[in-house]
Amino acid sequence: MKTILKKNFRQLSQETRFYIGYLLFIFGLSIILRLSFNVWNIDNLTNVSAEIILKAFYLGLKFDLRVCQVLSLPLFLLIFIPKFHAFHNVALKKSIFFLMNIIFLMFVLVYVNDFGFYSYLGARLNASVLKFFETPPISLNMVWESYPVIWIVLAMGAILYAHNRFLKFLQATLQNSHHQQEK
Repeated sequence: MKTILKKNFRQLSQETRFYIGYLLFIFGLSIILRLSFNVWNIDNLTNVSAEIILKAFYLGLKFDLRVCQVLSLPLFLLIFIPKFHAFHNVALKKSIFFLMNIIFLMFVLVYVNDFGFYSYLGARLNASVLKFFETPPISLNMVWESYPVIWIVLAMGAILYAHNRFLKFLQATLQNSHHQQEK
């Protein structure tokens, strides 16, 4: 079965394999972040049954998969336009990678804000966060005093760098396997 899947996967176009690889990467990261959030807040789960936790986790995974599909939609649209050859045009490839980095940065920012919002108010990120934009200087000062902002920014920079390296690695790996198949 494994060899059949591997053989069928190799028969897919480079663009399709890149898209699937990226989608799995984002979904895997979502799972890690969801697990991290639950481990970080394990004290709040002591009175909740395992059945409810597993059901909530399952629903969360379904939601995360949908979010990942939405996040990767621009990539999907850009690489599957006929006669576009996204990975053969250097400028287009750089533009796609830049766009994916921006989308990924927004994705990570939402998770960072969710962690911070929950630690501050004990609730998941929701529309009430918009009230903090009414008084930006006060809100920014509170964030600066309450959270390790410099470390968070450095960590996000490292995550963004790793994401960009992953994109290049994935593209290079698929391109190399494509060249090997042609031989």
